[in-house]
Amino acid sequence: MKIQDIYYKIRPMAKLHSGENLKIHPIAQFIISATASLLIGFFGGIFLWFIVGFNPDNSGGTFIFILGAILSSSISIAYIRKKAIFYGMNIFTFIVCILLAISYI
Repeated sequence: MKIQDIYYKIRPMAKLHSGENLKIHPIAQFIISATASLLIGFFGGIFLWFIVGFNPDNSGGTFIFILGAILSSSISIAYIRKKAIFYGMNIFTFIVCILLAISYI
């Protein structure tokens, strides 16, 4: 007898619920992934900015946002089937595009 069988004998409803997936509301998925997008986009952009060879002496900070947007959008491709996570991961890219359009005008 395995430990899992003993557990199911003690708690028979656990066997019934063992195959269920944890359901998270799409709005919660969107908010969590949008927050992750902002953090990954900004800090990942800074990391890539230094990796590429830029520093405050030879480059503006705009490349931080551009590289972060590329990184955030690249990660979102993995979640293309889950629309809430996909759109949430592209929030940083959307914000960067708006800021670049405003700065251009």
